[in-house]
Amino acid sequence: MGDERRELRSKEAFVNHAPAVRWLLVLSSAVVTAALTLHSAPAHAYQSVHDFAQEEVRDANGKVTVEASIIHVIQCNAEGENGGQFYIYQFTDRAGFRAIQPPAWGSPIGGKDFDTFDEAATAACLPVPVDTPD
Repeated sequence: MGDERRELRSKEAFVNHAPAVRWLLVLSSAVVTAALTLHSAPAHAYQSVHDFAQEEVRDANGKVTVEASIIHVIQCNAEGENGGQFYIYQFTDRAGFRAIQPPAWGSPIGGKDFDTFDEAATAACLPVPVDTPD
């Protein structure tokens, strides 16, 4: 008889605490969802404006003066970005991406090519440092 009463009290306790348990499950589910959303959010929210192809160009001696590439025009207007428009060159005859701020065609951002599109776009969209008086 004692075991039956203990079991009945245990069931009553569960029923009495069920709303709190349900609330805790909903809350923990919301926390997990928020964490996954933050984790999967891109580092930057640059927007792709348009893409176009650039053909290879050679000089009279056969030297490549313009590399074949797909040019991705991006706009960096998200919070924390610099508000500029940049060209991300995706080379078609070799690996690599280059970020350019027109009209500085010969000066890649960061002074180098990047391994991925995201690295190049992230470098392009970094906030412009503000000069502070000494």
